[in-house]
Amino acid sequence: MQQEASALHLLQGRGVPALLDSNVDEWRNPATPLFIVMEWIEGRTLSSACSRGPLDLDTSIAITNAILDVLERNSAVGVHHRDLKPDNVMLRAGDQMPALVDFGMAWARPDEAGNDDFQTPVGQELGNRFLRLPEYAPGHEARDFRSDLTMLVGLLFYMLAGAAPRILNDSAGRMPHETHAARFAGLAAGDARWARLRRVFDIGFQVSLDRRFQAPGELRERLSNLQPPAASGTVAELEAALEALELIKTTSQARDVEQTKRAMQSGTEAFRRGVLDGIGVNTFQFGGASATFSRNDTVHTLSFFARPNGSIEPRIEMAHVTMRRAGAIEASSAVAGVRAPRTYYRGPAADVSGFEEAARAEAFEVARDVVREMTDRLGGIYR
Repeated sequence: MQQEASALHLLQGRGVPALLDSNVDEWRNPATPLFIVMEWIEGRTLSSACSRGPLDLDTSIAITNAILDVLERNSAVGVHHRDLKPDNVMLRAGDQMPALVDFGMAWARPDEAGNDDFQTPVGQELGNRFLRLPEYAPGHEARDFRSDLTMLVGLLFYMLAGAAPRILNDSAGRMPHETHAARFAGLAAGDARWARLRRVFDIGFQVSLDRRFQAPGELRERLSNLQPPAASGTVAELEAALEALELIKTTSQARDVEQTKRAMQSGTEAFRRGVLDGIGVNTFQFGGASATFSRNDTVHTLSFFARPNGSIEPRIEMAHVTMRRAGAIEASSAVAGVRAPRTYYRGPAADVSGFEEAARAEAFEVARDVVREMTDRLGGIYR
């Protein structure tokens, strides 16, 4: 009660119920019955408004912008709502303008005297089952205004999909608008604004706070520029191709491929560095081609050689090949004239540390083989 009354007092009825009377300043006295008197808002909740189906895009954007105005005022006085969900948004009868209610989970920055009564018990999870955010998990501070912006993106999703987003990523790494793609099929097919609206969700539903919307103005600008620019002829074709490319790049499958490619590169570099460390750059010179991807980025190949410092011969070629196979990685190495390619690792692409560890171990075996072969060849030259 004290948290709610304090937040309502700071906001002074701007987009929230007006605080009419309260005695919650006496909350520390257990003998005092506490009360709050606030404005009655005639209207219905957002969940009630969507109970018969999703709202149209224009209505959803108008409500989102109006809530964004409220959040911007909240931010100006240092209040974080932290519990945005359809049941906590009232649409006023008549103009349907939204008002935020239920500030029981709110937090405000400490006053000038340093008082901070907005405390959540340690270990208590914040938020709700409408959209669970990682920063609201037990043990986190969860005092970041960007979380409210994320919840607002969740409300926009709810108004258009008629379903709660629930989590930022499902077990397959898909964002809510990817998981519920069928709910947006009509919008995607019939409204040119969908491609840019999809990017709003791509940003808003990032797991990392630093990759989401950082300020109200960023989200407002995106919502005000959903209509694609008019184009004709070749320009229109180029715009369409770029839109299609952007959609492909932001799918969960594309993200999985990019993560796997980074894992392949990381393991290859661990192998290369291990060979150099094992043989010693003061004794040998190294050279050769850089690592490259081929076959639609499914194969990553590193070819290089070693030779004694100050000599052209003998020169020993080495190769390292990593292959991407349906979420897994397979790696092999070879030393020319010494041994044929040998598979030394098969494992999930997500286990980057495991691949790097195996690559370093393989690198020292390759280094041993190279040094032995170099010794035999030099012995033959100087005999």
